[in-house]
Amino acid sequence: MGEDIIESSANIFADLGFPPDEAAILQMRADLMMDLRSSLKTTN
Repeated sequence: MGEDIIESSANIFADLGFPPDEAAILQMRADLMMDLRSSLKTTN
């Protein structure tokens, strides 16, 4: 259990090692999907 805790960069995909450009796109897609789910949930 002696693992160090590293502060997140606020982009899980960058933290997982994706290249910066790809990480930004993946984060944007994830944010859009969360917004879509939230919108659909409130309209139903």
